[in-house]
Amino acid sequence: MNFKLDNGASNWTGNISGILSAEDYNYIRTLSFPAVERTFGQGCEVCHDPDKGYEDPEWYWRADSGAVVGVGWRWGMGRLRGTDPTPEVAAEFVAFLRKKIQ
Repeated sequence: MNFKLDNGASNWTGNISGILSAEDYNYIRTLSFPAVERTFGQGCEVCHDPDKGYEDPEWYWRADSGAVVGVGWRWGMGRLRGTDPTPEVAAEFVAFLRKKIQ
């Protein structure tokens, strides 16, 4: 599966970390904002609301299936975000991140 960076695809996305395996969930939770930025460049400021824990940019990709997946942070903890990915697409996305982010 291919993932195309598309930071304009953030509309109607939400926290979907619950569809991940325990191992992938732990990876996303500990993923650092600086590591993602070093790898993929500048993210998008979808929601900047420090009072609600949203202080860092987010990144979004569009999967071959059309599903949107991304990473964002709340209270400094990584979260999988997206719209309609299957658990299989989410797992492939996390594998993509693991491969790209060193």
